Amino acid sequence: MKNLFSTILFHFSHLTRAAPPRNIDHHFVFTAWCECDSFLYIGTNHGLFRKNKENGQLSFHNRLNSKLPDNAITSIICTQEGFTFIGTKNGLARWDNTNTQLTKAECIGLPDTHITSLTADHNGDVWIGTASAGLVKSKGDKQHSLDLQPVSTCNKNIYSMVVDPQDNLWVVFQDDVIENFHKGILKTKHPNADGQLEVKGNEKFLLTTRTQGAFLTDGCCFNAVPVENSSSGIICTYYNVKYSRLILCNKDGIHVFRTNDPFSGSQSWKYSDFMESIALHCVGKTLHKTLNNIKRYEQANSVLLTPEAI
Repeated sequence: MKNLFSTILFHFSHLTRAAPPRNIDHHFVFTAWCECDSFLYIGTNHGLFRKNKENGQLSFHNRLNSKLPDNAITSIICTQEGFTFIGTKNGLARWDNTNTQLTKAECIGLPDTHITSLTADHNGDVWIGTASAGLVKSKGDKQHSLDLQPVSTCNKNIYSMVVDPQDNLWVVFQDDVIENFHKGILKTKHPNADGQLEVKGNEKFLLTTRTQGAFLTDGCCFNAVPVENSSSGIICTYYNVKYSRLILCNKDGIHVFRTNDPFSGSQSWKYSDFMESIALHCVGKTLHKTLNNIKRYEQANSVLLTPEAI
């Protein structure tokens, strides 16, 4: 199996002009996931995968073959204007989804180049969380540069962010303190007498903490998303009802849940197996058919997302 995977990566590297990491079995992890109607983006600690949903083409990008500022991807957000922003440990990259040009984003007023989280509100404004300098918000034109404004928060070490369906911003810090930005006011959220964090609104959204896992709303409170046999904390999550995606990634691998029944458990893969299936699917139908004969992939057919379906 490893020899087969090496052969795939050899041909894959010639197509993309940059070889995916060879030490995928032990050090390769997914660190970000995002998608729009045309493209799927998977960020890793070694670079960025991009799949064209229309023709199935898969490409790999890093500092050697693109203007990506760092190979360690931390976050990705697709905006309603057609831009995709990629956060890294050393700056921000931007992709215009109408072409194939990846550029380094010019950011005016970015206080820390180590970006930890990205999200966008219903107005199309991009929020950028940093490792040590807090939160900034973009305003205006995103075509040429981002004009960033600082936002006051309780501390400066941001871990993750999400904008809920009511257009409220939720900020999670490295110490797992949670703040909610509503109508221009940022308030710290505290658990109720039962130890639960309450939330208003019936629509679901996903909140990710550094040490306590990921939590999905049920209309009144946050409930922990179960990850079986997990020996490490959550690295990244992705929840999108439109694309039927609920994904949690940690050092153990990728865990895929049903969006209509997320608390019933998940289907899990090691990163090497998951990426092998994607690579086989993109390289040729013969190899893809061979891989489908392997029992562990047949068992994944009941899950809304399988590696072959990406």
